[in-house]
Amino acid sequence: MQKIKDLISQPEVSKWFEDGCIILNEAPVLMPDASSRRPDRVIIREGKASIVDFKFGDESPSHLTQVRNYMKTIASMGYDVAGGFIWYVDAGKIISA
Repeated sequence: MQKIKDLISQPEVSKWFEDGCIILNEAPVLMPDASSRRPDRVIIREGKASIVDFKFGDESPSHLTQVRNYMKTIASMGYDVAGGFIWYVDAGKIISA
């Protein structure tokens, strides 16, 4: 339990867990090809959406593509997208998409 608290108390991460935001965890997003995807976390704060995908394995360029596609789709739904992030939890690394 302490490890989780330590992870989410990091300054860059803690804002993804603040009160006062609309949080959508693994909510389906309809993609342009009529398939659906489930971003791990979409955070809507003051009308702006941020997308966070949690990863527990090795880095891959496909992860960036995945998050960027989420960002484009959510922007096409009328949201102002503030950013997209991949959090490699075990490595303690966050990459902006």
